[in-house]
Amino acid sequence: MATTPRPQTSALVSELLAIGVLRISADGTTILKPDGSAFTPAGGDVTSAQITDSTAVGRAVLTAASQAAARTAIGAGTSSLVLGTTAGTAKAGDYAPPNAAGATRGLVLQAAAVVDATDEATAVAQLNALLASLRTAGSLTP
Repeated sequence: MATTPRPQTSALVSELLAIGVLRISADGTTILKPDGSAFTPAGGDVTSAQITDSTAVGRAVLTAASQAAARTAIGAGTSSLVLGTTAGTAKAGDYAPPNAAGATRGLVLQAAAVVDATDEATAVAQLNALLASLRTAGSLTP
């Protein structure tokens, strides 16, 4: 006969099992008293209405017949949010912004670093390298 309680078993019941006052049925589904009859905790069933500090919403969640009914009880899933591309709508979860181009706002890459010019002779070359880097990154139109 099994004597190992399930994790959700209370500490008192676990102790009673450990010292042999209670046992667990062979199939592991029932706690047994010393005489072999099923152990039933005192107090019986409690209904959601008997929870004195419960709210109507809490009772509705406790008695919901499905996940959808529980979401309805707390007001989830009743949003008027609409997916779209205007100021009053939300982007879809799989939205990928475009790359920036011309008048199109979008993503740009970080431009490659360009060595600082150290004198007038290298200034034009470094400016051209900077412009090329910005064009490659998409910050400037080619």
